[in-house]
Amino acid sequence: MRRGRVWTSVTSNFSHMSMFHLGANMYLLNRFGPDVADVLGAHRFYIFYGTSGIASSLASLTFRRVTKSNVLSLGASGAVVSVLWLYACFFPDRRMSFFGTDKTLTMQELVIAYTVIDAAGLLGSLGKIDFAAHLGGAFFANFWFYLLRDKLVREQAAGRRSKSGHLFQNILKADGGHSKHD
Repeated sequence: MRRGRVWTSVTSNFSHMSMFHLGANMYLLNRFGPDVADVLGAHRFYIFYGTSGIASSLASLTFRRVTKSNVLSLGASGAVVSVLWLYACFFPDRRMSFFGTDKTLTMQELVIAYTVIDAAGLLGSLGKIDFAAHLGGAFFANFWFYLLRDKLVREQAAGRRSKSGHLFQNILKADGGHSKHD
């Protein structure tokens, strides 16, 4: 980011290097975003998504400044990783098929594995992927969840339901991290 061009921490989240990059991000956002928006509500989701994009851009910028790296940061991947992590916080036990096979992982296992891969990529300087933005997005989602967790649990106790009609049964309780449906 050049001096004085702070808006690029926002606009970089809407530009992509390739159609594949754009398509992959939009597929994941479309797959996991609606459930996260359903729990948060549209207004909170827009705030979360926008600020997660800025946070992941700042994580990338900080990493590049500290390491003097020249990895480009372009795309919504950091914000999308935030959505994946928040989805995993809300629905940790939901199972996902792994690359179209019959093998499944829980969302919690999936995001932890993804984060380990990102950390290895960051430390190993693998390719042209902005792993720092991904890790910044993961951190931001966890931060956001722990800030809102108590409020969401209170809303659940008050009987607020999501549009799909289910209670927020997977929001972690203070009883050791298990919901009543485990």
